[in-house]
Amino acid sequence: MGVARDAKAGQQYFTAHCAACHSATGDLAHVAARFDAAALQSRMLYPKERNSARSRVFAIVTLPDGKSVSGTLRAIDDFSVALTDSEDRYRSWPTGEGSGIKVVLQDPLEGHEQLLKRYTDTDMHNVLAYLQTLR
Repeated sequence: MGVARDAKAGQQYFTAHCAACHSATGDLAHVAARFDAAALQSRMLYPKERNSARSRVFAIVTLPDGKSVSGTLRAIDDFSVALTDSEDRYRSWPTGEGSGIKVVLQDPLEGHEQLLKRYTDTDMHNVLAYLQTLR
């Protein structure tokens, strides 16, 4: 027996938690025609498994002299940050204490990661039911 799903409740959840970044008439228009239910569910629950432009983290590195360099994050840890800039150059800097380097990350899928901590099974199935109405 499958899980009961409520598209109307899913639409309400979507409006409250997803509509700031997504639109049923914009980026998600006809999403159910492009993906079957299993693929839609996978995209919701495992957003970072895809290596696409949407899943890339953007980094802005501000140097001690105030100049900034930005690009696609390649690596970050307690000691350094690395990115590929708009000219496809790999750049890296030490970030340890006293380096004067400031890093700001912009993750387009951060909202999905945060929702994964709060979704109930019912919420997820209801949102999926709603998304399946977007043909």
